[in-house]
Amino acid sequence: MAERPVGVTDQASGAGIAQVRTRERTVAAEVVSEQYVIPITEYLDGFMLSYRGMVATFRTPGLASGNHNLFTIFNKTGSTKIVAVRRLVLQVEDTGVLLTVAPIVQTSRITTLPTSGTVLTPVTCDTALTHDTNVECMGAASADGTASGPIVSTAGTRAWAGFKMRMATQVGQVLFPDETLIPELCGDTPILLRALEGLQVQMVQASVTTAHYVICCLFDELAAV
Repeated sequence: MAERPVGVTDQASGAGIAQVRTRERTVAAEVVSEQYVIPITEYLDGFMLSYRGMVATFRTPGLASGNHNLFTIFNKTGSTKIVAVRRLVLQVEDTGVLLTVAPIVQTSRITTLPTSGTVLTPVTCDTALTHDTNVECMGAASADGTASGPIVSTAGTRAWAGFKMRMATQVGQVLFPDETLIPELCGDTPILLRALEGLQVQMVQASVTTAHYVICCLFDELAAV
């Protein structure tokens, strides 16, 4: 369907004619205009979706040391896009028993570009849209089950946190559900990352090497119009 702006009276400012965005289609030989809304946070007036992608880390073994960075998403210097993070989740697989308190996984905002990890390739939700390479996702493993490479990044103030799952006894296999690393309402009201802003996921306490992690992220890139 073609896009067709429709003029309306601008009552708010009295400036004359404003426009309502509509889509044009033919119904019973008549051309009609139907108003539609792009679901972007209301205070992002002047931006539109330019890309929507999803990305997942490789299976990352736990480390017996603290401050283990598992994933980062960062909007680099000079980026003209705003990144809207809609979903960020952790999957855990444990093959050993842990009797102590489960480690805390935290998400924080960062303002310095992470280094030394494995740059991940997002998969587009729409092949007609192009990913901006200024938006960089990074994991701590270069292949499933490899020894974790360090993501060099300093955590910011803790924004969202929770205990990773653990097993006090081990009988058979336990499949843990997704652990949300940002509020679930971010699906409709995303976390916004402007140039020189990012999110970091970190295992705060020492973990066990029998634990393995996968991080998945869904994000939009928004361009000025």
